[in-house]
Amino acid sequence: GLEAVWQFSEQIIFPYVEDDELDGVVDFKTQFQEYVHRQNKGDVTYRLINEEGPAHHRLFTSEVILEEDAVAEGKGKTKKESEQKAAERAYKILKNKNA
Repeated sequence: GLEAVWQFSEQIIFPYVEDDELDGVVDFKTQFQEYVHRQNKGDVTYRLINEEGPAHHRLFTSEVILEEDAVAEGKGKTKKESEQKAAERAYKILKNKNA
């Protein structure tokens, strides 16, 4: 079902699409949460670990935590974007470990 569609998209479609074109299309926080739930890996939380730069040009760094372990970090222009980037990295890390 959904996993087959995701694998097809990763292998066939995503290599031909620029990352910024996928913003808002692929919700990695949801993907990661669903994957963790399917694998019975525990609870997912996000923590803002850094904010830098002037108010009009902030850079946020967030980490995704699985149970009590930090899995990945992400940076973005907004807190939400930094969480999405962290979730994307965490999702790819866990999928590679379980491949």
